[in-house]
Amino acid sequence: MSVIISSAVGAAATALAVGATAAGVVAIGTGANMYSATKDAKNAARAANGIQGEIDYLEDNRQQIINPYEGITDLSGMMTDLSGLKSDLSGTQSDISGMAVDLSSMATDLSDLITDTSGGISNPMANLSVATAAAEMQAEEADIALANTLDMLSATGASAGGATALAQAALQSKKGVAASIQGQEKANADSAARGEVRVQDTKMREQQRIQNAEFGEASRIQNLEISEAGRIQNIEMGEARRMQNIEMSEARRMQDVQFGEASRVQQFGINEAARIQQVGMQGEMFKYAEQDRREMQQLNRASSELLGFQAAEAQANANYAGAIGAGVGALGNIAGGLIGSDRRLKENIKLIGKSSSGLNIYSFEYINKLFGEGIWQGVMSDEIPQEAVERNKDGYDRVDYSKLDVEFKNI
Repeated sequence: MSVIISSAVGAAATALAVGATAAGVVAIGTGANMYSATKDAKNAARAANGIQGEIDYLEDNRQQIINPYEGITDLSGMMTDLSGLKSDLSGTQSDISGMAVDLSSMATDLSDLITDTSGGISNPMANLSVATAAAEMQAEEADIALANTLDMLSATGASAGGATALAQAALQSKKGVAASIQGQEKANADSAARGEVRVQDTKMREQQRIQNAEFGEASRIQNLEISEAGRIQNIEMGEARRMQNIEMSEARRMQDVQFGEASRVQQFGINEAARIQQVGMQGEMFKYAEQDRREMQQLNRASSELLGFQAAEAQANANYAGAIGAGVGALGNIAGGLIGSDRRLKENIKLIGKSSSGLNIYSFEYINKLFGEGIWQGVMSDEIPQEAVERNKDGYDRVDYSKLDVEFKNI
């Protein structure tokens, strides 16, 4: 107990000694801080004026906003209608119907080869002769018999009536001979007539044969001509249809090519117009955005500068008032044995030992040099008994070292 009391008394004495020294330091420091705050305020004002002049110069000489899309040109004029390069190929096709030759002239009329064979036909019955030799012999025999009979009658003295009868008999015999000759002549005439009929029939049949042959040949030639004409006509019609189909197909192809090319050119023009319109809109949007960005930058800079100026002025005033208040407070704290020992006020904190009562002893520097320059020795307010800690109105802890066995000093 006596050790603790002796340590406390020693610490109090040290604190009073340090306080006396610190009081002088605080007084000098307060004046210096007040002078520094005033100087900082003036320097801040001069710097602000210089910066504002520089900003004004930069704003006046700033690069004009350029539309990066302004040089975009309409390329639709470069699009060429290529449909003219397509040629109508129907002209390369020729009508070959002229190659079809009429072969009907090759058909020869063979009717001339037909000959009339009836010229060799004759009537074998036309020149039949009458067999008169037997009749003449019979007549001579009748005459001879009559003469003989007359001679005999004459020799015998027969009557005239017998001679008359013989004469009549001879006459009848000659009539019979004449009738026989007449019958033969009639039979010959009939045979000649029948022969002539046969000859006429044969000649008629030959004429009919010739006529039929000529008619058949003429019909064959005519059929050949009709068939060949039909073939030529079919060839011409087929070739005409082929040429017509080629022309229609080629016309459709040319029409499709022209329509496709016109559609392509039109679509390109529409796309190019849309692109130009889009680019123009993007250019305007870019200029608007860039102008808005610059204006916002200017506003931000102006606001920042204003806030900076206000903050600098406020800080300078606060520093001035703080210097006064810190000086007064420091004197009061020193007089009362209270030293700023809040951890938040310090930096470069290092543990360098322990006190006899087990308190941690640190070396540190004050962040705000108003509390003191250099390296100090002391404690952390959050590690010591709370009866030695007092919360100041600024929110930071103060420590009464007179209640501790740790020496607060500048080392």
